[in-house]
Amino acid sequence: MSLSSQQINYGSNSGRYIEISGRKVYYEEYGSGETVLLLHGGPGSIANFSKLIPELSKHYHVIAMDTPGQGHSERADDNSYTFFAQNASAFIDLLDIKKCKIVGWSDGAVTGLLLAALRPDVIDKVFASGGFAQIDGFTDKQKEFWSTLTPQVVEDSWGGWHLSYQEQYPQNDWRILISDLRSVINKQVYITEEQLMKISCNVLLAYGDRDLFTFEHIIYLHKTIQDSELFVLPGTSHDTFQEKPEMMSEAILKFFSK
Repeated sequence: MSLSSQQINYGSNSGRYIEISGRKVYYEEYGSGETVLLLHGGPGSIANFSKLIPELSKHYHVIAMDTPGQGHSERADDNSYTFFAQNASAFIDLLDIKKCKIVGWSDGAVTGLLLAALRPDVIDKVFASGGFAQIDGFTDKQKEFWSTLTPQVVEDSWGGWHLSYQEQYPQNDWRILISDLRSVINKQVYITEEQLMKISCNVLLAYGDRDLFTFEHIIYLHKTIQDSELFVLPGTSHDTFQEKPEMMSEAILKFFSK
């Protein structure tokens, strides 16, 4: 294990790098107590949880990591949700975490669910917001979005997102990130039904009532994951942690304390 401290500010916190299979993975730690691992969405970073970390870290030891190729973490040759889960599993072992809870959003929710199936020895509970198991779970509009997404589309219609992202994370080319994510999303199945049925820990599935997925897919996940709860936030899109941070914090703390 290779660790090096670097002063990188999301707020006032000093982040660190850990080496996993020759790649630098960036993470930050907050608070104390039982460990909660935060897994962000894509294209994003730990900053996706900027409205959650202050409250959650009052009650738990919060560890937030950047996905390979996103934020400050180094890109890997493999890009799949299975790889992201394997990377998170290695991260847990290198930090010698014996038990932890997961909060995952979007891509991070998929990773968290896979991690629960992969590591029942470590994962205690999963709070998954905006999770999905296959491309057919998306609405038709979202399937079209991902099938046509290119760097040019981002430049033309994302209001300068690429400029701010590149400035904040200069070591990762935003164009490569967009191409990688399109490749990941356009694979047909991310979590098999067999894997979903293997999940033995408590899971809470959270969605905005205007989320990116069909209600049929949400119900499929709820019914297939044996010990799951369903939480639908009114008047909310996919961006649950940005739009309803207080409601999300309250739900997470209540779920984790059961």
